[in-house]
Amino acid sequence: MGIARYSGTVFGYEYELSDHLGNVRAVITRNIRELKQVLVYRDYYPFGWELPERTYTLGDGYRYGYQGAYAEKDEETGWSAFELRSYDGRVGRWMSIDPMEEFWSPYVGMGNRPHMVTDPTGGHTETDFVNSLTGERLYINDGLDQVLEVSDLYWSSLQELSVSPTWSQHQTNLYESILSVGTLRPDLFSTISNVLDGQTFISISGDCEDAARAQCNNAGVQPQWKYGGIHMLVDNQLQRARKGQALTEDRSGALSVINNELLMGNPVMIGVSYGGGRAGRPDNTNKLVGHFVVINGRGSDINGNYFTYWDNVRSYGGTNTFLNRFYLQPNSTLVNPRSPNFIVTDVRPNIR
Repeated sequence: MGIARYSGTVFGYEYELSDHLGNVRAVITRNIRELKQVLVYRDYYPFGWELPERTYTLGDGYRYGYQGAYAEKDEETGWSAFELRSYDGRVGRWMSIDPMEEFWSPYVGMGNRPHMVTDPTGGHTETDFVNSLTGERLYINDGLDQVLEVSDLYWSSLQELSVSPTWSQHQTNLYESILSVGTLRPDLFSTISNVLDGQTFISISGDCEDAARAQCNNAGVQPQWKYGGIHMLVDNQLQRARKGQALTEDRSGALSVINNELLMGNPVMIGVSYGGGRAGRPDNTNKLVGHFVVINGRGSDINGNYFTYWDNVRSYGGTNTFLNRFYLQPNSTLVNPRSPNFIVTDVRPNIR
């Protein structure tokens, strides 16, 4: 990038020399008489802090540095000021929580992958691509928060780009052309992979509620007890028949809890009804709840948006997230249509 500055009767020009992440490593000046000099040079630690004795600044220096035009250094704190929040390159952490709740920690910088990830705003960092023919998905870190549907014709190129640590100018131009012809799909979930990945699966040895709760505890979260649940689906006629008090549905609140917990990298314990929505247990607050499972991810396929889950009863699916999927319905309920026809009835928020 170049900048022209007018001073008196002559123009001066400043040219950025940047690395593959857009970090400004040096700035060269040139005036109308072709006199050239180095205005700034900087070397960085991986997370963006400037290396001592490896920097140089002439005069007032230059406005941009780490991650280029996306951030400016605050001279008082030393932090990099992005659009949404400030960042401390000494520790590789943001100084306030992630408003988009993208990674397992709301403070982690660049997804702990500073050698290949940038974050232009302090929010999301990836584009989710969906193959319009096969429904296959892949992700590329480009600093954009979007789901884009593209033709199968571009898929092999995207696969190559997704694994390339650096891009040539030709590859950059190709990527920009793919972005320009893709179709935005704000209706589709961006994918969150299994947040229980690497955790020990707890096979049921008694009550399914205890097993689901223990599965969440293993991941470092504690679900609320039955009286703290959010009721996603209720049948008040059934409630009265089983001498239970009338309950209020909150489908949007339940979906919000699930999404927010997953975005923070946490599993969510939920209650389900099975057999078409009538089988439940009288001792549960919501009489439709007859079983408990643990939601651990989300995505979308040709059948629509879904949440994946682990079921601590192996015969009901265990850890098979290709079978264990609750699909979001037009009426904002969550249903797994395969046997035993689970329908989400309650959500247990994690205790803070």
